[in-house]
Amino acid sequence: MAASLHRVLRPWGGAVAQWPDSGSDSVLALLKAIATEKDMAEASGRLIRGGLAGAGDWTHQYANAGNTASSGDELVGSPLNVLWYGEPSTATQTDRHHKVPAPLILEGRAYLQQEEVVKPGRKRGHTYQGRVTRNYVACIDVFNGSQYWRREIPGAYRIRLSYGVSNLALNHQGLFVAAGAACHQLDRFTGETLRTFTIPPAAVEEGHLWGYVAVADGTVIGSVSKQNVTEWLAPEQAPFSNAVFACDLASGEFLWTHQGVNIRKNTIAVSNGKIFFADAGELTEEKLENQRVGYAYISRD
Repeated sequence: MAASLHRVLRPWGGAVAQWPDSGSDSVLALLKAIATEKDMAEASGRLIRGGLAGAGDWTHQYANAGNTASSGDELVGSPLNVLWYGEPSTATQTDRHHKVPAPLILEGRAYLQQEEVVKPGRKRGHTYQGRVTRNYVACIDVFNGSQYWRREIPGAYRIRLSYGVSNLALNHQGLFVAAGAACHQLDRFTGETLRTFTIPPAAVEEGHLWGYVAVADGTVIGSVSKQNVTEWLAPEQAPFSNAVFACDLASGEFLWTHQGVNIRKNTIAVSNGKIFFADAGELTEEKLENQRVGYAYISRD
């Protein structure tokens, strides 16, 4: 019985408690006997299940700031089965055909973009169209689908990642959401704003926006987007930034800015204390034509 009860407890926080005057402590005693190193027994008579040893995380669009597309997970394998189904429904999820940012996962919680749809209906004999409210960011439990929080952040809606980049990044210090000219650091347990970073002041004055975002080595790394990446833009313009910069995670102060020309946002990667990216330089007609037919033109200058 104890083994079965332990198995169904949600990792990273699932708790079991015994009624105070039940007259028996055998269940908790058995649970404590089989508890793993990451399980924590509390004096209040509860046992809270800890994390899963060997579980991987997915903290950036391609797994991590280095774009390895590998989480390092040691647990998942065949055969795969359905763990749960139900809420949150697909009605709150942005259509995947719009190429939305990937959900980010850390310690059993998933962070993702959402929207709210008011269904079409009839009023006074007239049919009216449904209304879609976007710019939502939410946190759900990956083990049972429970939604911990959801909040609306103007400018957080981002799609068409075949041209641009995700506006979400994650670490133990919070969820980072790029929206407009700012990046909001949210408490990953409550969704409350902890700090707001901005792009360099000169770029703000010129009407630019925050494009790429990553968090690594105690820094928040971003790029200055030359145009509004939330709109349907010509492919020769949407993928580029003209600068990359870094802010100190603890203080929010700017650390450095690298001025470029046409930095391809989806080439930016951070690993081992270094940042890598490709700058296409000035966009000649030849380069623009190569972009239109699907080739990435990288300057050799």
